[in-house]
Amino acid sequence: MAVLKRKPARNLLTLVPVRKLEHRMEAETGKATLIVPRFQTAWVRKLFSGFMTSETVEVRLDELGTAAWLAMDGTADVAGLTKVLRNLFGERAEPVNERVGFFVYSLKRSGFIELRDPPSIPSI
Repeated sequence: MAVLKRKPARNLLTLVPVRKLEHRMEAETGKATLIVPRFQTAWVRKLFSGFMTSETVEVRLDELGTAAWLAMDGTADVAGLTKVLRNLFGERAEPVNERVGFFVYSLKRSGFIELRDPPSIPSI
């Protein structure tokens, strides 16, 4: 009988989100718009190029989403994102842990970010 090995559970708050998409800032609103390619592979893009009006889709973020997206610099963990939003928006961000958790989960599921383990701290 084969024994399945489980991956150890990872704490979302300790993971580091890293952006995989480009974005642009809207001058009028100060909010971010994510630029999402319609197709990931070049041959599919070429195949459908005559049928598409644009090779990208735009995803507009709200004020909190923009702040969280910009804080995803590849060094801050998810717990750090919650602190940033709490400092910027105060009570408006509550329940901040749930909101950030759902936002990060949604971005990961859509392929907009990757989640990395935190860098290991060298022992002394």
